[in-house]
Amino acid sequence: MLPWHHVVPPEQSSQVSKTWLLFLSYETYTASNLPIRQNPSRLTTWLVFCIMAQNRKQQIIDSASRLIAQKGFEGLRTREIAEQVGINHATVHYHFADKEKLIEAVLQSVTEKIYQSDIEAPVSKNASATEKLATIFRNNLLQRQQYPERFTVLRELGMRANRDPRIERILSRLDEDLYAKMRAVLDSGVQSRDFRADLDTEQMAVMLITLLRGVKFQLDQEDINRYMRVYHQIEQDMLI
Repeated sequence: MLPWHHVVPPEQSSQVSKTWLLFLSYETYTASNLPIRQNPSRLTTWLVFCIMAQNRKQQIIDSASRLIAQKGFEGLRTREIAEQVGINHATVHYHFADKEKLIEAVLQSVTEKIYQSDIEAPVSKNASATEKLATIFRNNLLQRQQYPERFTVLRELGMRANRDPRIERILSRLDEDLYAKMRAVLDSGVQSRDFRADLDTEQMAVMLITLLRGVKFQLDQEDINRYMRVYHQIEQDMLI
C-alpha cells in the first residue's frame, strides 16, 4: 500500500495531515476504552466527521480568498461567503470566531500554496547554481502568471500588515523563505565558483527579491520573458 503522500494531491496534503492529527487524538482518547475501540462504526464516523469539517473549513477559506481578490479586503462579507459555500451563516462563525481569525487563515493558506507550488520542476541536484537560481526566479514569475489572485490577496492584506502584527509576521515568513532559498543558492554558487568570490550574497538576494516585489500581478509570456532578460543581466554581474 502506498504512503498517503503518494496518492493525495499536494494541495490536499496539509488537509490530510490535520485530519491525521485528529485521528491520533481519537486514538489517544479511546486507547483505554476497549468497548469504544471494539466499535468500528464509531471510528468511521469520527474520521468522516474530521474530513468533512476540514473540507468545509477549507471551502470557507477559499471563498474568502476569492472575495478578497475580487472586491478587496473591505468587500469581504461572511454572509456572502456562506452563500457561496452553501452553508448557514452561523457555520462560518463556528469555524472562525471572528473576521480576524478568518483573514489570518486566508493568508496562511495562500502563503502555503505559494511555498508548495513549483510550476516548473526543480532542476537536478547536480545543476549549477546559476540554473537553480534562475529556476527559483522563473517559478515565482510563473506563479504570478497562473495564480494572480494569490498575489492580489497578498497585496490587499499587505496594506493591512502595518496595523496587524499577525499578518505582518506571516508576510515576513514568505519573504524570509524566498530570501533563504536565494541566499543558499548564491552561497553555494560562490563556493563552487559559479559566481564571483567577492559577491555579496546577502545584498544580491535582497536585490532579487526587491525586483520580484515590483513585478505586476497580471503577466503574459512576453512579460515573463522581459523580466527573465532583466534577471540574466543581473546574473552576468554575478559570474566570474
